[in-house]
Amino acid sequence: MDNLSSRELSVFIHEAFRRFQWSKHEQVPGVNYKSDCCSALHALPPSDVGKYSRVYYFTSLEHAISNLRDKRIKLSSFDSVNDVFEIYSFIESNPSRRTSLSDQAREVARREAEKRLFLSTTLDWNIPGMWYHYADKHNGVCLGLDVRTDLLSPVSYIDNRGLVDEDILGAAGDSLFKIKHSSWSYENEYRLILNKDSDLIVTDDNMNALRFIKSSSDSFLFKEIVFGLNVCDGCISREMAGIDKSLNLTILKARKSDHEYKMVPSRIDEYGVEPYYFENEQQKGIFRECLRIADIL
Repeated sequence: MDNLSSRELSVFIHEAFRRFQWSKHEQVPGVNYKSDCCSALHALPPSDVGKYSRVYYFTSLEHAISNLRDKRIKLSSFDSVNDVFEIYSFIESNPSRRTSLSDQAREVARREAEKRLFLSTTLDWNIPGMWYHYADKHNGVCLGLDVRTDLLSPVSYIDNRGLVDEDILGAAGDSLFKIKHSSWSYENEYRLILNKDSDLIVTDDNMNALRFIKSSSDSFLFKEIVFGLNVCDGCISREMAGIDKSLNLTILKARKSDHEYKMVPSRIDEYGVEPYYFENEQQKGIFRECLRIADIL
């Protein structure tokens, strides 16, 4: 510690401060936080531990900016998923009625899927493959969201398709829509699943009746924006100029790790953005006093 410059000591205090804040959340039973996630050194965890969980949503730059501008995110239907076994992760339990799955059971599953919409999120944004597949080949964005914890469900990853009686499929509820093959497990997916008649859903008649979930304290809040590796610095400044500053977003840019096969954040002060984010003025004052002491040392 004696050989650290005041700048290095400030960074050390900042990182210790952030890790402590995130680790407190990780200790809360039933809430899924990662104190070592990519954003942990730069962004505050959710302030309301019991109500919200921090998750991440990959999308294109164009869609991310429109999401922030309109304060909403488009929901997906289950007929557009990338896993061909989605909602058909089971086999008819009665061998005498089994082909791979009876036509009747498929129809029941399809009808249940038509009643629902969903949003796919994950607990971190460090996997390069997810940037390539879901964020326009590193030209897109990952949005950090505080989503109501009771709206989120983890996806279960299995090796073998389960057995089920087709007569009970209709009563299976959302459990049908939270199962994928283990080959997808690297995504660590958490889903927000809503019935189409949910009050949290809004329909945009000007966009072919697309359905969105509106940002609010009852659904989710925008907290971070992480720009992809290939997004130029000029684009970041230009796009952020049109975003409502009252969102108080943590702004990061992904870069390649120097040591591991993963993406890590560029320091946000490289973009002229205030690098420290606080929940209140008292917390800000305590941290600045730490920095003042570091400068004295």
